[in-house]
Amino acid sequence: MKKSTKENIKILGIFIVLCIVHILIMKFLRLAEKTQPSLFFIAFLFIVLFIVLIFLLFLKMIGKETFLFDGITRKTWIQMLLLCVSHFLLFLVIFGYPARSYKYNISIYFFFNVINTIVFNAIVFEILFRGLLQRQLSKFLRPWMAITITLVVSVLYNPTSILSVFQAFLTGIFLGIIFYKTGKLILCICYHILNNLLIILFPCSFQYAAEIQLLLLLCSSLLAMYTIRGFMKEKSLKNQLLNSQIN
Repeated sequence: MKKSTKENIKILGIFIVLCIVHILIMKFLRLAEKTQPSLFFIAFLFIVLFIVLIFLLFLKMIGKETFLFDGITRKTWIQMLLLCVSHFLLFLVIFGYPARSYKYNISIYFFFNVINTIVFNAIVFEILFRGLLQRQLSKFLRPWMAITITLVVSVLYNPTSILSVFQAFLTGIFLGIIFYKTGKLILCICYHILNNLLIILFPCSFQYAAEIQLLLLLCSSLLAMYTIRGFMKEKSLKNQLLNSQIN
């Protein structure tokens, strides 16, 4: 068996194991919150340790370059922010965020869940799906195929509703393109955190006239296409990251 084939099997195996562990920890967290609150903080500690583990593992395998801000221009940051806003508006106009599903009970569990939803999930998802899966697939597949396969896996990872599937679909497309063109995982993590933050901060239903919704849909779509076009035209920084060797 070729060395490259063994390496691909090894990385994909690590990806599968880490995904299974993450799913089990999240199920334990939800179960503890509902049935045994005393175990909630233990489950939360497991999440923190899991993030530290995958971060150190990724640093050992890939290196720290993808987590550095070096090479990211102001134009790239602006494009990322515009894409994130258009992403949020697209989802808001098409589906809306029902206000009745966001009746928060302010408690210590709420704040820990917010941190987990906004920050921890973003870090875990980007390291697993962009940092491990898409990066490894890009070594032996065309970029669009690597993005597509990563997109499908991320959508099927934990589907809870039609809304979550569509949100994962949009997120997977945009983040796949960002990582393909920049090779910067830190940029994907920032995008994911910002997107999660917008969802938390604006839990309102969107019910306006059809003409206004259509106009916003058109504007957000054009904005998304414009920023994606900007990313595609930028000089790629990914080659040195995709060609780095696994230790």
